Amino acid sequence: MKIQNTALAGATLGLRYGRDSDGRPVAVKGDENGVFEMPEKDAEFLLQTEGWRIPRLAKSLPEAPAPAPEPEPVPAALQDPPAADADDEDLDDEEEIPDVDGLRTKAAAMEMAEQYGVELDSDMRLSDMKAKLEDELFVKED
Repeated sequence: MKIQNTALAGATLGLRYGRDSDGRPVAVKGDENGVFEMPEKDAEFLLQTEGWRIPRLAKSLPEAPAPAPEPEPVPAALQDPPAADADDEDLDDEEEIPDVDGLRTKAAAMEMAEQYGVELDSDMRLSDMKAKLEDELFVKED
């Protein structure tokens, strides 16, 4: 049983009933908070004595609670995918960002438009084609 007397923190107490295997009295030492662990009969005796009856100095402590059970792992289907590392060179799974500025011909612009489902007119100027592709493919930040 654990009992506490903060005034006796770190002190060693001889037990009245507790005996070792040779029948000699046993001593217990209190921790830095004045908590003593001893047989129940000795604890009951001490709690009946004058110095241990003051509630703010002595109290019977409950046994240590059982540790909380480990949480069950989250099923893989419910887990968030791992964050992509910006320095990771293995970005094959991600879509490639179209290089609209790198377009040099109307044919290349028309090919990109077809690839991304953007409608362009072949009679448009290259600069207008690029502008429309940018408008359709990228989100503008205000």
